[in-house]
Amino acid sequence: MTPAVLSLLILLVCIVLFAWEPIPTCVTAVLGCIAFVVFGVCSFSSAFSGFASETIILFGSMLIVGQTLMETGVAKVIGMRVIAMSKNNERIFLLLSCVVSFLLSMFLANTSVIAMFLALVVGVCATAKEINIRNLMLPIAISAVIGGISTIVGSTQQIVAQGIMKDLYGQGFEFFEFLRITAPIFVVSLIYFMTFGYKQGKRIWGDRPLPEILTEGIEDSNIVAIDKRKAMLSAWIFVAAVLAFLFQISSNAIIACSAALLCLATRCISVKAAQSKPCWNIVVWLAGCLGLAKGLTEAGAADLIAEALVEFCGHLDVFALFAIVCFITMALSTFMSSTTAMLVFLTAALPLCSSLGYNGWAFSIGIIMSASIVFLTPLANGHVGMVIVAGYRFSDYVRCYWPLSIIVYVLIILIVPLWYPLVA
Repeated sequence: MTPAVLSLLILLVCIVLFAWEPIPTCVTAVLGCIAFVVFGVCSFSSAFSGFASETIILFGSMLIVGQTLMETGVAKVIGMRVIAMSKNNERIFLLLSCVVSFLLSMFLANTSVIAMFLALVVGVCATAKEINIRNLMLPIAISAVIGGISTIVGSTQQIVAQGIMKDLYGQGFEFFEFLRITAPIFVVSLIYFMTFGYKQGKRIWGDRPLPEILTEGIEDSNIVAIDKRKAMLSAWIFVAAVLAFLFQISSNAIIACSAALLCLATRCISVKAAQSKPCWNIVVWLAGCLGLAKGLTEAGAADLIAEALVEFCGHLDVFALFAIVCFITMALSTFMSSTTAMLVFLTAALPLCSSLGYNGWAFSIGIIMSASIVFLTPLANGHVGMVIVAGYRFSDYVRCYWPLSIIVYVLIILIVPLWYPLVA
């Protein structure tokens, strides 16, 4: 059995374990790397290259910066300002919350942003009976998903893609590169939330009784103590880091690492909190996924899949091929890990583009967007799945947001080629 075929079999086992989760996903990712080495698919340095990558340093550092903003109460202050500005008007609260969720999720962990808003919205609903949590939380969560994919540190999909692109092209994405695609998508989504989506949602769940929402994440968000000195200091560190990213005064990893070290050095966050609060299992999982991607490329699996795609899809027009790849990626991501679906298609599509003379950069961005902006089921994205505690039913996701899902798909396949020609 060739290394290419063997690597695909190992990947298939990993995909099943990622979807089934009999063991933690971070363990599965590292076991996949070990299997690559044990069965001679690739070298040890390739299989575990993700653990020493610039991408992992960048992501891990931003986890600490994001957690610092949560610990010092900066994020909560922003949320409370949103409540004050809305003056208990549900639609104004929805508009402001979606915008803030979108912006915060560019830099903070989406899970933390959504947990914070769950706590805030629960508190608002307890005092303002005219505000229904179901009319708010799914749009807020979807806004966080779109915001998370707007920068290279916002969510996991682009972090994995960043490592792959650096290996294949020698360079990664710019910090705000995805924002040119997600900004119009968010604006259209916001209009949908405020108009048809809002009316459709109220019609679907109506006066359905509200559940009791008592989760550890919400309780934690409610007990954040605000230290003004630390809050101001951490806010300035965050702003400085964003400006440094914007003007590219150094590599993204160096900027993020410097910001994280400043948060620790100024005691805005303790070493203990930095070690225990962020989801470091996600960092290990990402590093493992980068190793799997590297191993697949080194073993020739990506070329093998590309040859099969050429045989079946090589006759298609470039735009038709782009649209099909994005559609299948989005469809698979609705029922399985977005990162896994993106990883499979990215490693296959890039060699295909190379053989056909297409622009792999454009295809990669289309695949990342299609894998990330999914919300038709609670399974599609862990972040939109979180808000099911607000009393949504599984079918509510589809019934309320299937038109928006179609709109997002159409926007992706139309906007990406405007910025990135499909033919190299």
